[in-house]
Amino acid sequence: MSTMFWLFLAIFLLSVLSTVVTARLRFLTFAPGALVAFFLTLFPAVEQWAQLIVFFSISAVFALYLYFFGRKKPLTAMEAMIGRRCTVTEEIDTLGVRGQVELDGMLFAARALGGGSYAPGTVLTVVAIEGVRLICG
Repeated sequence: MSTMFWLFLAIFLLSVLSTVVTARLRFLTFAPGALVAFFLTLFPAVEQWAQLIVFFSISAVFALYLYFFGRKKPLTAMEAMIGRRCTVTEEIDTLGVRGQVELDGMLFAARALGGGSYAPGTVLTVVAIEGVRLICG
């Protein structure tokens, strides 16, 4: 294959497909293989069949890597609240029996981390979730 073919393929896969298919990165798995195959064309001793084997091998390895290691477990709505800031709307008492916080305009039952008490208006951070209560500190 010619040098220009591999260079065009690499640029095409990296630029056009990355903007058109931003949510799906399937086509980008071929870009590293195209770049390596491009560099192999600079060495006249490398045959075309070797360039194709390298192209498909690197593309397959990159696709497997993205499939197994490129995905993150999606957070549930409750897990996404951990680390966020909330405001106390009803006093959180020492025993954790009552207390309420506001987070994104919604009210949640809350308990203080370590059994402390907080007055209304205090800004806290959600540390954990226990049942339906937010543990704040």
